[in-house]
Amino acid sequence: MSNTQRLYFYGVALIALLVGTAGATSLLGALLRLGVGNPLLEPGAGFRSEVSRALAMLVVGWPVWALHWLMAQRHRRRAPQEAGAVLRKLYIYLVLGIAAAGVFVAAVALLQAGLGASERALPSLAPLVVWGAVWAYHWAVERGEGQPSEGGRTLRRWYVYLTSAYSLGALGAGVGFALAVLLTRVYDTLALMPYLTRPAPL
Repeated sequence: MSNTQRLYFYGVALIALLVGTAGATSLLGALLRLGVGNPLLEPGAGFRSEVSRALAMLVVGWPVWALHWLMAQRHRRRAPQEAGAVLRKLYIYLVLGIAAAGVFVAAVALLQAGLGASERALPSLAPLVVWGAVWAYHWAVERGEGQPSEGGRTLRRWYVYLTSAYSLGALGAGVGFALAVLLTRVYDTLALMPYLTRPAPL
C-alpha cells in the first residue's frame, strides 16, 4: 500500500470514527436521560431532534469507518510489514490520544457530579463508556501489532509523554486548587469573623 492510499484509508477512517463516536455518545446520553427523566417532559421535540441527529451520525459514521478499517486490516494481513507503517501508527495513536482525552474529561465530570459539584452525571457517563470502548479496541490492536518500526516507537513515545503531561498537569492544578480553597477558608475563619458572613459549601 502506498502512502497516498494509507493517507486516504486512515484519514477517512479517523474522520468517520469521530463522527460515529459523537453519534453514539449523543444517543447513549439521550437514552440515559430518558431512562431517569420526567416521563411528562420526555421525550420532547428537543429529545427527538437529538436522537435523529445521533442516529444519522451513527448510520453514516460507523459503516464508513468499518469499511475503510476492514480494508486496511485485510491489507495488513496480506503484508505484515504494514503494521510498522508510520501513517498506520499515526492513525492508531491519534485515536488513542483523542479517546484518552475524552475519557479523562468525562471521568472528571463524573467525579464532580459524584462529589456534589455538578448535576451532569448521566451526560458524562455516555462519553466515558463510548470513548473507553474506542480506546480499549485500538489499544488491543496496538498491543497485538507492537512497534516494529522506529517511526512507530517514536509515535508511541509521543503518545505516552503527551498523555502523561496533561494528566500530571491536571493533577497539579487539582492539588493547587484544593489547597487554595482550604487555605482561603482557614484565612477567612481566622481573620474575617465568619459569623458576619455565610460561607459557601466547602
